[in-house]
Amino acid sequence: MSSSQQSLEEQPTLQAALPQKIIFCIDVAHDLTMELNPVLCGGADDTYREPTAGIDIIKRLMLRFVDMKLLMNPNHEFAIILLTDRAIWLILQTQHMNFTNDKLLLQMAIEEIGPVGTFNTFGMSNEFTSHVDINDPNHFVQAITIYGRSNCLPSEPDVENLTTIQTCTNFVLDMLYIHERKTEANMPQDIYDRWLQLESDLYPGWFYEFGRLARRRIALAMMQLLAHPLQRPGQDDMESQELKDIETQEDTLILLDGDD
Repeated sequence: MSSSQQSLEEQPTLQAALPQKIIFCIDVAHDLTMELNPVLCGGADDTYREPTAGIDIIKRLMLRFVDMKLLMNPNHEFAIILLTDRAIWLILQTQHMNFTNDKLLLQMAIEEIGPVGTFNTFGMSNEFTSHVDINDPNHFVQAITIYGRSNCLPSEPDVENLTTIQTCTNFVLDMLYIHERKTEANMPQDIYDRWLQLESDLYPGWFYEFGRLARRRIALAMMQLLAHPLQRPGQDDMESQELKDIETQEDTLILLDGDD
């Protein structure tokens, strides 16, 4: 057997890219209004040359994400959950916004997202399982959680709900955590570890964490999450040279452990 034939046989077989139901779980605490510092490259139209509130960057990336996913498959559908002191399914125009692939409706919903208060607690709940069957074999559910609090430790997840999502073969939870440095009041490591408790062994999520200088890495993370969860490799395999170069050029990663 030639080396090329052996290499082909060693390649894992891709699973079918089922239509997705994608849930954006967005923190609407004031913490996510923190300004993320500008970058020298500026990005398209120099949109990154000025300090920008984290929530505004996230909303811009969400809109781009929706556009790209619908180009890949117009049958993908989206919904939004707002994170206050609990998870709340987004209500739009007095109606619950069910999953939709209507770009105009999604744009309206995303543009309305903004900070609504300061919260000292956050109760983890399985809000998405109340609105979608995560065991339906006809679609794959991806929850993308974006959390921006540095001193609000979420509650322990309910054991029954935790078991439900960790044993489901049609669900994955991905996480973007944007935080301040560790201080006496801030506990980013504890918060990050709490979210990690939701990770499934069946379909491990991709978990990212960022500091104030990380807007390029946030954009790169959202680009990586465009990959269909059933066809993507492990997160460690996605540590591209581009990401390493960005980390070298910018103080993008605020270390969770060992901060001064």
